[in-house]
Amino acid sequence: MNPVGYYLLLFQAYAILPAQVAQPVNYTWAIALSLLAVPLLGQRIGWAEGLAAVIAYAGVVVISLGSAHAGTAGIRWDGVGIALVSTLVWALYWIANRRATGDPLPRLFLCFGYAFPASVVACGILSDFDIPTGRGLLGAVWSGVFEMGLSFVFWQRALALSVNAARVSNVVFATPFLALLPIALVLGEPIAPSTLPGLCLILGGLAVQQRFARPVGA
Repeated sequence: MNPVGYYLLLFQAYAILPAQVAQPVNYTWAIALSLLAVPLLGQRIGWAEGLAAVIAYAGVVVISLGSAHAGTAGIRWDGVGIALVSTLVWALYWIANRRATGDPLPRLFLCFGYAFPASVVACGILSDFDIPTGRGLLGAVWSGVFEMGLSFVFWQRALALSVNAARVSNVVFATPFLALLPIALVLGEPIAPSTLPGLCLILGGLAVQQRFARPVGA
């Protein structure tokens, strides 16, 4: 599930959608986690989980409807669907690992080690083995080192060193807004009028969930 399945779906969503659409939609994985906990862990949906889901997915609709103004010919619902499916895979991964114990870094190493042969098979089926050059190679190195590598390590260390893990978790609410700057400056995407209000709805739903909902597995 992670990293092969999740990133195959996520990168495909980024290939179809503008980054300012795919990135916020990906943040709804926490909502997907609470919804999947109902059939898989036997939890009930409380008012907080229900309200958070309605608010967050309303934000997905707002951002998606405005994607036509972000350099695309229209609404790419197939890309939105793939991005949402990736959140389900990510949530399933966390549910499967909720009782894992021990140092998270060796477990992360094992996950990526086991993923290597699966990635080779996926590459042979879905693509080819031509090594990219130029910006393609730079993008692959960037994704491997930062998106999949150091970010996991730094996040785990931040949680381990923090006295209050909830305060560290709250930092995640700033990253989608910060990401709009490189999206506009590096990728050259014009920020659509719907992006900010849709993003606020998604993060508002996450805030409601974090503040009032029960932890998954509780």
